Amino acid sequence: MKQSSIARTDLRSRARWLALGLLGGSAIFPSLPVQAEEKFNASFLRAGSGQSALEAVQHGDDILPGTYPFSLYLNGEEVERAGITFVRNAAEEVVPCLTPSRLRELGIRLPNETPQEPECAALETLLPDARTSFDVTQQRVDLSVPQIHLDRLPRGAVPHWLWDEGVTAGVLDYSLTATRNEYDGLPHQDYYYLGLNSGFNLGAWRYRNRAVARRYTGNGSHWQTLGNSLERDVIGWRSRLQLGDAYSRNDVFDSIRFRGVQLSSDDEQLAFSMQQYSPVIRGVASTNARVEVTQNNLVIYSINVAPGPFEINDLSPSSLSGDLLVNVIEADGSVHSFTQAYSAVPNMLRDGIWRYQLTAGEFRNGGSLDDYHPSFLQLTASRGLSNDTTPYAGLLIAEHYRAASVGIGKGLGQWGAVSLDVTGAITDIAAGDQASGISSRFLYSKSLNSWGSEFRLLGYRYSTSRYYDFADAAAERAQWQQGHYQYEYDDNQAQGLIGVPDWSDQRRRYAQSGSFYNKRSQWQMSLTQQVWNSDQLYANWNAQSYWHGGHSQRSWQVGYNGRAAAYNYSLYYQYSTGRFTSSERTIGMSISLPLGSSSSSPMYANAYASHSNISGNSIQSGLSGSALSDNRLSYNASAGHNGGGGNSAAVSGSYQGAVGSANAGYTYGNHYRQTSLGVSGGAVVHSGGVTLGQALQTTMVLVDAKEAQGVGIENQQGITVNRSGYALVSGSAPYRRSRVALKAEDIGANLEVTNTSTEVVPTRGAVVRAYFDTHAGRSVLIDGHLADGTPLPLGAAVYAMDGREQGIVGPDGQAFVTGIEEGQRLTVRWGEANHQQCELRVVGLSPDSESSLGYDRLAVQCQADSEIRHE
Repeated sequence: MKQSSIARTDLRSRARWLALGLLGGSAIFPSLPVQAEEKFNASFLRAGSGQSALEAVQHGDDILPGTYPFSLYLNGEEVERAGITFVRNAAEEVVPCLTPSRLRELGIRLPNETPQEPECAALETLLPDARTSFDVTQQRVDLSVPQIHLDRLPRGAVPHWLWDEGVTAGVLDYSLTATRNEYDGLPHQDYYYLGLNSGFNLGAWRYRNRAVARRYTGNGSHWQTLGNSLERDVIGWRSRLQLGDAYSRNDVFDSIRFRGVQLSSDDEQLAFSMQQYSPVIRGVASTNARVEVTQNNLVIYSINVAPGPFEINDLSPSSLSGDLLVNVIEADGSVHSFTQAYSAVPNMLRDGIWRYQLTAGEFRNGGSLDDYHPSFLQLTASRGLSNDTTPYAGLLIAEHYRAASVGIGKGLGQWGAVSLDVTGAITDIAAGDQASGISSRFLYSKSLNSWGSEFRLLGYRYSTSRYYDFADAAAERAQWQQGHYQYEYDDNQAQGLIGVPDWSDQRRRYAQSGSFYNKRSQWQMSLTQQVWNSDQLYANWNAQSYWHGGHSQRSWQVGYNGRAAAYNYSLYYQYSTGRFTSSERTIGMSISLPLGSSSSSPMYANAYASHSNISGNSIQSGLSGSALSDNRLSYNASAGHNGGGGNSAAVSGSYQGAVGSANAGYTYGNHYRQTSLGVSGGAVVHSGGVTLGQALQTTMVLVDAKEAQGVGIENQQGITVNRSGYALVSGSAPYRRSRVALKAEDIGANLEVTNTSTEVVPTRGAVVRAYFDTHAGRSVLIDGHLADGTPLPLGAAVYAMDGREQGIVGPDGQAFVTGIEEGQRLTVRWGEANHQQCELRVVGLSPDSESSLGYDRLAVQCQADSEIRHE
């Protein structure tokens, strides 16, 4: 059983009592001379220098001189993890040794360099208002430096030298599903699907292969490779190099899928506060003031500034529009405010930020008509300027196609933000003619804070009849067949066996035309309106028309999301029509109500109803929720009626385990039944073996916590350390600090963990190792004595046979040690001579895995060298 909280508290109290007894005080050692101004710190109980702990006691040191792995913090932010050397200064104090050049690398502005810099610099002497402190128990050194002495870094910036490329590893992510469909009067049909994403990491390189295998009744087995890619960071250029199958960006030209090589700037390598466009805020403070910036009633930025002018250039807005309210709170409590107009469009950049992409390869559409792969070269670039302006341009040269684009994005203050670009293209069409035309694009965004409105005309594009974008130019040649163009589409009124794997094939239809329907115009508009406190009214409209008689396609939706008491509800109306399909109108509503008061295992009642002019009425109601620790089990049960399929009922559930996930479902209808099973997960092959885990995402953390089997990982559903001492945590944000921690409640008295949490900063796609120093064994309070019955010397250090320091001897020869096993030998040392050390053998631990107190207490004789040899 695990140690109770009472036993754990008693253990900690005992450890504190021993430390107090060791470090001295008039209440415990009234006969010892104690200087009132001198204090000792218990942190040197685990001094690992190999020197006598008594020496540390005599000097009053937290740590002995030497080099140790420490984390270096600057104003509370970790900036480095490396070996820190500690030296004894002229005042006989042990302090960190930091050279002036190293301090400057951290962005600290020091006085001008002297001809011969000292090997170790005392920060306080270089900058009188700066301070250095350290905590041995946390293995961290803290530097406190006023902002005026710092090269200011953007918020969220993580120094490159903290980025971790991870370990060499093989990775595999899999998803396997099996489905059986049964229809009245027909044989059942089985469908199997296996999706694989595999590869390896070697240094900064990442190789990935994506493939699927499918098998269903009457159609055999099919294997398809979806893509191969090899990529890596180019940190010096804030870029990423990709080879193989990938996608281009859509900030200048439309995004396309290709096979080739691409070098592009990587916005994720920027500090998060620099990734999105934001205006520079300038103001003046009369005193030492606090500046708060609010957007949409949320405080998004706060900073302390000195008297005089201030400038904020690392703001990270919560959305692309919404005016900014700036409050300057003076030291005397007075407040003065002003509003900074803010709107942006997606292709706007901050002042000084470059964005570029160079791509060369073959166009790959990926559709069923993907039999034409023109080679191409594409270059795009944009640059943020100081006057809220972002010019951008692009060039594309391909087989039978050439295009160039130029545009500009501009913030208009209280009038919003706008961008305008023009693209010209020349296309060699399949019939032998040459077409040339232009296309213009207009984007606009504006927020009306006082009305709670956000209006965004995401785009209007108009193209002349002879303009083709690159995808249209490739499609025009691919669809040209014997003097006409062939089009594919899905018939939304097609009838068939719903749920059969080839259902999409049953819906597929083909149309032929003597003209190619290249795009004419496209509208995309969005409007949201806040109602009451949290309710929201929204409207979206999309429309696209084609030249040469091609039918237009349109869709629009209006809806309302609201909350009343504990109810969440929504209403919507939707209209859509395709180029070759009938118009569909749908109206629907949904409502969700929490049941019970348990926040750890929530349950909800849900209901949904809709009506469509094509599929008729549909109504469904049910229960959903989660259970078990970490809510790792989720479930859903529902029943309903559909105008086309009749009555139906369904149950499903999924479980998140340490080595993967499993799901199952069953649906019963008037004339059909469907059963489904699925498993998914991942595996990482590394130097320590093979570790199984849940489905892998792009970036992963390999937890290394030997002897911590069964201990969970904080904020990770169902993940625990396996028998080999490893666990997989997936989904970490690249280039950002990610905290990984063991669950404290899972750590029993028989497990010693030096560090229960750590921080990692992975690069994209890395498998980063997060190491935890763990030692399994018992906690023991030893009453130690020598052969003549005298207690062990006060301050003597206790070591395991591998040299790891286990503790220190307190008053009356007592030592509290952890991570101990039956029969283990410990060395006690209070000097360098042979007669100043002896050996303890721990025998007689209680048979129970843990005593009622959480630790054992033993009286043990410490044997000298001669006694051990005689034995």
